[in-house]
Amino acid sequence: MKTLQLIASGISLMIIACLASALLVGCAGRSAGFAAYKRGDYPTALREFRAEGGPDGDFAIGLMYYKGEGVKRDMREAASFFHKAADQGHAGAQNNLGLMHAQESGVSRDYREAVRWYRMAAEQGYDKAQFNLGLLYARGDGVERNRREAIRWLALSARQGNSQAMKQLKLMIEENR
Repeated sequence: MKTLQLIASGISLMIIACLASALLVGCAGRSAGFAAYKRGDYPTALREFRAEGGPDGDFAIGLMYYKGEGVKRDMREAASFFHKAADQGHAGAQNNLGLMHAQESGVSRDYREAVRWYRMAAEQGYDKAQFNLGLLYARGDGVERNRREAIRWLALSARQGNSQAMKQLKLMIEENR
């Protein structure tokens, strides 16, 4: 039961941690939009991201809608931009769509869709998606509960330094003793 409680809180924590840091990771400081965003000049950032387009630009705009930075907070609009980026293979956007489906944020709650998006990002090596996919396997949300698959995905995430995955693995091992 402890594991399930940690899993439930882990998903909520991952949403906050992922979306709070995702813009920095997703744009990696490569654009004028990112420079404006870092300065807090959201109107310029939004304009630059729109001009940039592509998966990074769409992802960044999605985050701005998700967080309400420079635009009115709008989860549906965020999901729309994440979807554009995700369809172009953006792992951060794929992970965020998984999170949104798991939490019913701007889209319907659909754990199978969450699994689908997490898997796409996880297979690209995105540690947050590997962690989230591992949690769903541990709980059996959207997939058949499978401890082996949960451990596999959590271990992949943990190997990349994801401390939440490390904690979850430790709990699962201790619970089995």
